[in-house]
Amino acid sequence: MKNKFLLFALVLLFTCTASIVRSQKQDLDYYYKQISKNDGENPILVIVNSMKILLEDPSTSWFYLGKANNDLCMYWNAIAAYDKYIQIDSISPDAYINRGNIYAKVGYDSLSIADHNKGLELEPSSWYGYINKANTFLRMGNMALFFENIHTAIKIRPYYSYNYTLLGQYYWGEKHDFDSAHYYFDKIIEIDNRNISAYLRRGLMKKQLDYPQSEIESDFNKAIELFSEHINNKNPQDYSAFIGRAEAYSELGKKEKSQNDYLKALPILNKLIGLYPKSYTLIYARGCLYDGLNEKEKSTTDFNKALEINPNFPFVKWTLDFEKIKK
Repeated sequence: MKNKFLLFALVLLFTCTASIVRSQKQDLDYYYKQISKNDGENPILVIVNSMKILLEDPSTSWFYLGKANNDLCMYWNAIAAYDKYIQIDSISPDAYINRGNIYAKVGYDSLSIADHNKGLELEPSSWYGYINKANTFLRMGNMALFFENIHTAIKIRPYYSYNYTLLGQYYWGEKHDFDSAHYYFDKIIEIDNRNISAYLRRGLMKKQLDYPQSEIESDFNKAIELFSEHINNKNPQDYSAFIGRAEAYSELGKKEKSQNDYLKALPILNKLIGLYPKSYTLIYARGCLYDGLNEKEKSTTDFNKALEINPNFPFVKWTLDFEKIKK
């Protein structure tokens, strides 16, 4: 009888243990699915579910924590997460390239380029490495290296819209070649008809080229629709979306809505600049915001501050040139 009881106890123990293991596996599968489902869509849910798998799978957890914190503009958190990931997996090209992209956002260009180079050393055919490196060189004002990297990126992935976003910016801002810029914005929308910034920029371009008012308004309205979807469904803290939508509203003569969006973006930008004071791109963005609010003195102060940090930063010159054209 004692042996039968012992056997029953062992069977029960085995069954319970198997059930717990199966339950843990089901939980992990659920968390992985939630991370995959919400990656790029709902960064808060990505963070919540990544934390659930931290002990079982720290490398995956830290990688997605880096991505999600970046989406929420929590850049130091994102860099720290990629630091942790790289300690576990030091040969992941994506981790270096992602971290390099974030270093560029906070104004550490040399660290950004070093990370991109490391990522490309590990994966020489990485389109993502070349396009991010091109973007960093564009913001640094190094046009020769911008072109070298953008053309390599296009060779690797000729049908990716972001390649042409950077080229459109270059031809519009640097060369004042509006026809070429317009060609690239058309190409972006042909590849990706949900590319928000392309509609906004193409609307501005059509305005400069004296297109029919209906076509100009169509692009601005589409930009507003997509910016609103992004803010409502993905990231309500994305200052650039508020600024972009504000500019589209302004071009349509909807001054009150434009002002409201600028004012929604302002506290977000102020907080980010307090955290990342070397980010000349954030300071420049606030300068554009103040310009939209017609606070010219504050706008000029921010533009000058951005140039103090990076004297070769071309976006300030481009914006001031564009203001002259509008007048």
